[in-house]
Amino acid sequence: MNDILYTIDKSSDITIREHLLSCSDSFTPPLSTYKDIDSYSTKIFNKAVRFEAHYNDTLVGLIALYLDNENNTAFITNVSVYPKFIGTGIGYTLLTNCKMYIKRKKINKLSLAVRNNNSLAINFYK
Repeated sequence: MNDILYTIDKSSDITIREHLLSCSDSFTPPLSTYKDIDSYSTKIFNKAVRFEAHYNDTLVGLIALYLDNENNTAFITNVSVYPKFIGTGIGYTLLTNCKMYIKRKKINKLSLAVRNNNSLAINFYK
């Protein structure tokens, strides 16, 4: 997709909230069943480095990364892509951008959590 613009930390907390609400059902189980999306989007906005994909000024992909500089580690708290954009390479590009950022910051450890029954996410990370 040539029309995708990749940025870091461009979106507002409201835009992040709208994105997470739109992607909620793509999570297993749906994100809204285990996260308060209002507070989660605010936390991501305030505390995470955000790797973003925009299409026509719409946030269609997001990776949120928490950095722990004291322990030289990073944790991916969110990977989400609008359902109609899944399979277009957006998630892969965002993850690649995230890994390059971590390498530049000389972070030694990257981790994330994924539910055992979320085969789509597990296959993506592999």
